[in-house]
Amino acid sequence: MPALLLAQPTQQAVNSPSFSAPPVDGSLSVSQMVDHHLVYNPSHPCFRYKSPASGLPYEELLWGDVARAIHRAARFVKSCVETTITITSAANPPVIAILSTAEIPHYYTFAYGVSRAGYVAHFISTRNSPPTATHLFLTTGVTHVFVDDALRGLVDSAIDALQSEESAIIPQSFKFPAFKELCILNDPDFVPLPPMGTPDIESVAIIWNSSGSTSFPKVINMTHRVWIEHGRIPWDGDADICGEVMGTHSLLPFHLYGGSAFAITATCGSICAAWSPWEPRAEDSTAGILEETIATQTTILLTVPSKLEAWANDPASVAALAKIKCVRYAGASLNQAAGDILSARGVPIAISYGTTEAGAISRFIIDLSQEPADEWEYFYINPQVDVTLEPVGGASGMFEVFVHPSPAHTVSVIDAEVNGKPANATKDIIIQHPTNPKKFKVIGRADHLFSLSTGEKLNPIPIENHMRSDPAVKAAIMFGQGKARVGVLVEPTDSVDINDKKAVASFRDAIWGTVQKAGGSTYGHARVAKEMIVVASPLKPFEYTSKGSVKRQFNLDIYRKEIEAAYAATSSA
Repeated sequence: MPALLLAQPTQQAVNSPSFSAPPVDGSLSVSQMVDHHLVYNPSHPCFRYKSPASGLPYEELLWGDVARAIHRAARFVKSCVETTITITSAANPPVIAILSTAEIPHYYTFAYGVSRAGYVAHFISTRNSPPTATHLFLTTGVTHVFVDDALRGLVDSAIDALQSEESAIIPQSFKFPAFKELCILNDPDFVPLPPMGTPDIESVAIIWNSSGSTSFPKVINMTHRVWIEHGRIPWDGDADICGEVMGTHSLLPFHLYGGSAFAITATCGSICAAWSPWEPRAEDSTAGILEETIATQTTILLTVPSKLEAWANDPASVAALAKIKCVRYAGASLNQAAGDILSARGVPIAISYGTTEAGAISRFIIDLSQEPADEWEYFYINPQVDVTLEPVGGASGMFEVFVHPSPAHTVSVIDAEVNGKPANATKDIIIQHPTNPKKFKVIGRADHLFSLSTGEKLNPIPIENHMRSDPAVKAAIMFGQGKARVGVLVEPTDSVDINDKKAVASFRDAIWGTVQKAGGSTYGHARVAKEMIVVASPLKPFEYTSKGSVKRQFNLDIYRKEIEAAYAATSSA
């Protein structure tokens, strides 16, 4: 088959004795790569996890073991589907929803089995409510659900609600299989599946959901082309990462961050370090994650800001992170103080910037030795990605990022047009490095910017991030759209009785220094008066997305009365 995707500049597995990289030109789908690994890479490590045995730091599952387990998963799924559907077609394959708390090796073994069977896998967050699950089942036409026993009630409630929906597909549900049922080591009776036909590269392979900050999550259909492109991310980077150990202990398998990590393992030969698929987590905490990272001898750590912010407060954790070749974070902004501490103490941190809708946007750089440590927030845009940086009106030096589809980079969601070209509006606001025009930094969201009645425009993100550095502050949301002055809604780390005026005053006093520094570090019109600090009630805790981000507008709406009361009190004072 002729190449369907352009050649990439950085070849992978060039000198590996155990890994032969599969073609990433579109001639093989990612699900077909499983068979490639079974034949050519059976002795190359796929997963690594901390060993429960004393004296051994880690254990590994080889690609031969994993590929055979994926084949078993495919057989199992096909047997379930074929008992309920008599006719399937490549043009209209069954949609298989997965609701499981399984660890990454277990989850992706099953999920790749779904794809190897020729079906579409829909990864659904286990944190969703029954109404959200119902919405996702209905929107994507889910035909079958594989679910953990612990989540059975959620799925049953979601399916019950579908009964009242006209012409809705009522999914059949099955128990998510145990890992030991899929991964049988040294099995003499294993028989591989027949070769898989090459799917249409533009057909849907996987369904993801983007975090809903105000309503239901959005459905993102990922084609086979886009799935391959996620696996090709390091092929646009600066290094051959075959054999590197990529730590994924902080990641969730139903988020694209985790999905991209394993797609990279499948194309590049990196080793995916994760929690053991054989037994429950021994220490499910930030400290436990770092312990697993160290035990698996991770060289490239993929993590999230909340973990880095916790580790930054512990010198021993910082020292351990400084020994890792590259620490990459994504999913949200990293607190400035935490990032500065980590970079100043030798931790090579970098941001991976991208979106579920538009794909990876930043270049995947592993060698950070030539980058100034204090520029950890900045990234290079991948030259394979076609972007337009539109100036933000009324905000000097700020640009909104639009991503265009191109022969080298596919965009999953087109929702805008810029200069006559279709695009995805990321709604992210970036600024350019003051001396290096090739570097950029994300500073906020277009839908988070607001204008005061004075005409001044405010980006609340740097202020909110600064406030989160205070141990007494769990989360903070700036407000002031259309007003003459700004305020901040704060959720305390420890509950405060908002009916106790002394307790509220004491809390305001405790965080006042942080509030002053946060406002003073940006613009004069961003300064918050003490009486404009609205303290959240423990009876109305903040709502968060599945990624842990604050649902900004939702929380502002439920505190609208308290916010207006603060404005009324200050105007009458």
